[in-house]
Amino acid sequence: MVDALRTFAAKGHAEAAVQPKTPEELGWPADFFEQTAGCLQNEPLMRYPQSEYEMRESLE
Repeated sequence: MVDALRTFAAKGHAEAAVQPKTPEELGWPADFFEQTAGCLQNEPLMRYPQSEYEMRESLE
């Protein structure tokens, strides 16, 4: 099976190549990544202290 796929791909069949979807096809607004990439570079992300972990009943 693997050899058959390699042979098929080696012949240059266009249908063997999978084309990735564009961000727009995946539901992202046009130019979203271009407009937002690096927008937090001058603002450090803060992780505030977490509360105590809630102890839950065992599932067993």
